[in-house]
Amino acid sequence: MRMELPLAVAVYDQKEGTQRCELSAASALLESLPALDGKMITADALHCQRTHTATIVEKGGDYLLQIKANQENLLKKAQALDRLKDTPFLTKPEQDTAA
Repeated sequence: MRMELPLAVAVYDQKEGTQRCELSAASALLESLPALDGKMITADALHCQRTHTATIVEKGGDYLLQIKANQENLLKKAQALDRLKDTPFLTKPEQDTAA
């Protein structure tokens, strides 16, 4: 039995030539990539930045970013999408009330 493995996995930690700041390092990395066609970029809430998402989309990529409560308007928009019928979002887990 053969396991199916992803074709490629890349993890970047590039801070050389930047201000040693994760945001500036991520911006520099995204700008340096020639294209992101067919690639999914994932990152934590720190990278929920318009400039990052615009660069990803302009280069043909998609993104999956965490949204936190400090981005109140964005969180409300995402929660409104979650209430749509046939939403692409994962369903909320039901709480186990049995004790």
